[in-house]
Amino acid sequence: MPSDTNDQGEAAATVMGKPVRIVCAATPEGVRAALATAHRATRGLNLGPAAWQNIEIVLAEVMNNIVEHAYAGRNDASIEVSFVAAPGKLDCVTRDSGNAMPDGRAPEGILRPLSDKLEELPEGGFGWYLIRQLTERMEYRRVDDRNELNFSIPLN
Repeated sequence: MPSDTNDQGEAAATVMGKPVRIVCAATPEGVRAALATAHRATRGLNLGPAAWQNIEIVLAEVMNNIVEHAYAGRNDASIEVSFVAAPGKLDCVTRDSGNAMPDGRAPEGILRPLSDKLEELPEGGFGWYLIRQLTERMEYRRVDDRNELNFSIPLN
């Protein structure tokens, strides 16, 4: 049976093979609460700091993209994050009812050439690069006016 939590991060626990489901407000504060809940939920996996940092980077980037782009400033929405630990990886799914991804697919995450001049460095554009570098098996689909992003985060 899945462990359910809300945006206050109530009681989540995970065991290898048992799914965790977190629902949070689609706000920066909701994302922070969901990340704290995910951290508590993965304690039993005895992850090293590098594995947890990769999980946190990926989940934060994905959820912040949902807040900023899929919901584009709406503050009445939610994000669902589900994950399950499998040998050597964390299988994750995010769901939201925001705007669809451009062209119906997740961005490739290709870095643009960088300038040597500080004032010409881009403000953003690194998130999808990090997500792609730290995940395996990225799949995006639009189902009944909802976005669903499936990916795995290696734990080694």
